[in-house]
Amino acid sequence: MMGITMTITADNFPRRGQYVETEHHGLPCVVRTTDFGHKCGYIGLPESHPLFGKHYDDVPDVVDAFGGFTFSEPGAGGLWWIGWDDAHYEKFSGDHMQECARLAELLMGPLD
Repeated sequence: MMGITMTITADNFPRRGQYVETEHHGLPCVVRTTDFGHKCGYIGLPESHPLFGKHYDDVPDVVDAFGGFTFSEPGAGGLWWIGWDDAHYEKFSGDHMQECARLAELLMGPLD
């Protein structure tokens, strides 16, 4: 896990709600369900990642999240968290954790 140890709880994660935590391609991934029923996916980036500290609009198009990335903030574990959500006109019909895994793989590959 690239030396990152973290546990996300309702107290230290930027948003509250039900969540599932796992790891894909060495990056921690979280999917949470909001009180309104839509889901948000988050991926934690270590300081060594080239997108650490960058705004979500700076994520290259090669990393194509459903509806685009809508979140980027520092958070749990000293990581920079980027995220996406499915609260869009066209509802996401896939598996949210698989989407996080796909995005994590893309984030660990070439970003140009």
